[in-house]
Amino acid sequence: MKGALDLIENIFIGCFLSFLKEKGIFNKISVGGQGGSVGKEKLLALKIPNFPRAKKEEISKYYYKPIVYDEGKLNLQDFENEDIKITAEAGIWQIDKQIKQIKQKLDAILHKIVMDEEVHISFDFLNDKEKES
Repeated sequence: MKGALDLIENIFIGCFLSFLKEKGIFNKISVGGQGGSVGKEKLLALKIPNFPRAKKEEISKYYYKPIVYDEGKLNLQDFENEDIKITAEAGIWQIDKQIKQIKQKLDAILHKIVMDEEVHISFDFLNDKEKES
């Protein structure tokens, strides 16, 4: 279950870094112009809370939850109902990813319409579970 451990740790660290960014910590320790970057030595000096595993899992579950969905229902006829189910079960990171994928697909479809090209609608971009990692 090492993959799950890595995912939970990554989500937790991502949440912690986002918290520091929101609090303006990175602005205070950054170097260079245009917002700068955080030097390696300063980044490594950050103290990351050593929360118990259960607390990290609790935080992480809001961002990523494994979802089982019927790929056969990812089509024009059933998409809305399956999407409602997926969205209700998904974590914040998954919903964000899904929104970006749908926007990218819509942009491609709109481009084809503008270019007077034939449009084929598929939901195969949602089937790629490997992209979640």
